[in-house]
Amino acid sequence: MRGALKTITLAAIFLGVLAGVALGQQTLWVVMDNAPMRAERSGLSAVLTELPYGAQVSLVRSSGAWVLVREATGLDAWMYQGHLSSTPALGHAATPPRLAELYAPPAKSFILAEAVDTARSTRSAGFAAAGTWSAQPGAEEQRAALQLVLEMPLSPEQLDDFLREGGIGEYARVASHGQGGPVGFAQPKAVVGSGGEEERQFGLNMAVLAMREVGQPAFGNQLQRYVNLVGLSVARYAPGNPLPFRYLVLESATPRAFALPGGLIMLSTGLLNILDNEAQLALILARETAQASLGYPWAQTLTTRFFRSGGRVTAEGVRSPLFRAALDEMLSSALNQGNNARMEEQIDAAALHMAYRAGYDPQQLTAVLQRLDAAASTMQPSLIKRQVAIRTNLTRLPLQDGLALATERYRASR
Repeated sequence: MRGALKTITLAAIFLGVLAGVALGQQTLWVVMDNAPMRAERSGLSAVLTELPYGAQVSLVRSSGAWVLVREATGLDAWMYQGHLSSTPALGHAATPPRLAELYAPPAKSFILAEAVDTARSTRSAGFAAAGTWSAQPGAEEQRAALQLVLEMPLSPEQLDDFLREGGIGEYARVASHGQGGPVGFAQPKAVVGSGGEEERQFGLNMAVLAMREVGQPAFGNQLQRYVNLVGLSVARYAPGNPLPFRYLVLESATPRAFALPGGLIMLSTGLLNILDNEAQLALILARETAQASLGYPWAQTLTTRFFRSGGRVTAEGVRSPLFRAALDEMLSSALNQGNNARMEEQIDAAALHMAYRAGYDPQQLTAVLQRLDAAASTMQPSLIKRQVAIRTNLTRLPLQDGLALATERYRASR
C-alpha cells in the first residue's frame, strides 16, 4: 500500500511539473509596440493594459487566435497571437520599432535634383536646394501629389477602425478554434543600418524619377489612403530597421511594386488590377516593406559610384553627375532586377509572418507570385523553388480560423 501511495504521489508530482510547463513557464515576447491585453478573447473587449515591444509574458493557455498570458505583475489577460512570438525578436534594430514612427509624417524638407528623363544630353542639369523644387514643367504638381501621401494623416486609432471594419486580425468575426498560438520566427537581421535623413532624401529623388518614368500618382485620395492602411497593418511587424513607411499608387498598366530607400513603397494600378483580394495586396506590401526595413535598397545604393566616391545627398551633392547616375542605376534595378534567390526566400518568409500576424491569409502569396509570373510572360527560373520554400514556411504557422481575404472591400476600394 505504501509503495502504491508513493507511486501515485510521484506521478502527481510529475504531472504537476508538466502542467507548470504548459501553464506558466513558457516565455513569450511581445512583437508590437503598445500591444493590448484584453479582458476577453475579442478585439472589442476592454483593454486592461498595454505592453511595450520586447516585453516578456508567460503562457497560460491558447485558444485559436488568442493566448491567455501572465505579465510581470501577475495580471492574466488575453492577447492576440499576432502580437506575440515564442522566440526573441533578435533580428530587430537595437531601438525597437515605435508606432509613432509609422504614423508620424516625415519632415517636409526636400533636397532634390531635377528628375529629368534619360535624354539628358538635351537638357540642363538643374537642381533644387533644400525645401525647394525644380522649375521643370509639371514638377509642382508632382511635388504636391507626393506630399499628399507623405503627409497623409494616419493614426493607430484610424488603423484600428480600418481593421475592425474589415474583421481583420484580432477583430476577426469568427469563434476561436484551431491550434492557434504565437509564432516562433527568427527575425532576419538588417543588412545595413538606417541611413536616416540621407536615405530618405535619396528615396525622394528616386520617387520623383519614378513618377516621370513609370506613371503619375493614381487619382483619388481614397485609393491612396486605403493602400496605406493595408500597408501599415503589416508594417507594424516588419523586421529590421523601423522606417516611416508610406505607400504610393502610380498610374501604370504594367504590374509592379518596388521599395525605395527610406521606406517609400510604390506600386502600380496594373498590379492592383491582377490581384483578387486585400490579403494578396497585404502580402505584396509586406514583401516590399520587409525589403526596405531589411535595408536591401539602401545597401545597394551605398555601392553606387556617387557614395563610394564620398558623395553626400546635400544641396551641393545633388548637382553631381554621379548623383544623377546613381538615381538611374537604382531605379533601373528596382524596376528590372530581382534579388538573389536567398534574399527572395528571406523576404518571402518575412512577408508570410507579417501578413499572418496582421490577420491576413498568408497562403495567398503563392497565388500572387503566379499572377505576377503570368503577367510578366516570362517564366522566373526560381519561382518553383520559391513556392516550395513558401509552402514549407506555411506548414510552420499554427492553424487558425478567421484569417482574412477581405475580397469585397478590396474590389470596392481599388
